[in-house]
Amino acid sequence: RESTLLLCPYGLLTGLINHGSSSGGSKAANVRLQWSDPKRASHKSEFLNTSVKELSKQETAVLSMDFVALRDIQEGEEILVDYGDEWEEAWNKHVKGWEPVEGSDTYVSAVDMNAVDIDVVLRTEFDQMLDPYPSNVDLKFDLAFDKRHKWIKALQKGTLDLYKKQEEGDLVLCNILRWNKEGDDGRILYTVVWTDHDEENKSKRHKQA
Repeated sequence: RESTLLLCPYGLLTGLINHGSSSGGSKAANVRLQWSDPKRASHKSEFLNTSVKELSKQETAVLSMDFVALRDIQEGEEILVDYGDEWEEAWNKHVKGWEPVEGSDTYVSAVDMNAVDIDVVLRTEFDQMLDPYPSNVDLKFDLAFDKRHKWIKALQKGTLDLYKKQEEGDLVLCNILRWNKEGDDGRILYTVVWTDHDEENKSKRHKQA
């Protein structure tokens, strides 16, 4: 509580462990946290007395913690850890005063969007005048495809997936102008427009691909 060091879990699934109350009940904590045994994990206890500045110089994890069961945990039972009374109080206050944000009534989750048939054609900016996407959905363009001669060559060679991995283009907001099907496999090609921001000259221009 008094430390200036913020520890963030990044081990497999540890970030999904929810809060369990210390006051008991059906949602009581069933695990606790403790520093790992240096003999069994990549925990270097000497760093517990090191400054945050010194810790920031480390390129790998030097502190490690274990989740230890407080009782027998049944198969399929949710694992819960006590976040602390202050956290629980703040959370209850947040829930009591929370109100849906504007536009939440049209929100569509990523799971629902991914469930849409992959062969469905993306909507152009003209389509969206009559049937817009939900407010939480953005269309983005991979700048790797700004290099037209390169990606077309990769497409013709059948190495488009490899090209995308090697180029690793940034994603920018875009609008789709039109689309057309090409090739024997009926692949869909889109013509899009996006705004190219020139940070150095503090200017922007619209580009099309």
